Amino acid sequence: MDDNRLETIAARARAALGYERSILDEETDCWVKSPLDSTSDSWFECPLCEGEGELEGCRFDHKDLAGTVVAYGIGQGLGLAEDWVKFGPQDILDLVEEVRSLRSRLP
Repeated sequence: MDDNRLETIAARARAALGYERSILDEETDCWVKSPLDSTSDSWFECPLCEGEGELEGCRFDHKDLAGTVVAYGIGQGLGLAEDWVKFGPQDILDLVEEVRSLRSRLP
C-alpha cells in the first residue's frame, strides 16, 4: 500500500469524523443535534417487515455536509453499528498513523 492510498483512507476517515448523533425534535418535527448526555434512540421502519414494524436506532447527521447515516437493528447489531459510526473513523486514523510509524522504522 503506497502513501497515496494511505492518505486517501485517512481523508475518508477525517470526513467521517463530522457525523454527530441527532434526535427528532417533536415540536419542530426536525432532526437536531442530540445533547451529549442523551442515550435515547429513535424508531425507524423495519426494511424487512413490509411496513409492519419499527426498529430502535440512531441517526447521525454530518455537521458540515449534507449527509446522514442511520444505524438500526435488533440486539448486538445495533450497538456494533452505532459504535462503528462513533469510533470507526478515529480507529482508522489511528491505524493509518501506526502503519506510517512502522514504515518509518523500516530500513
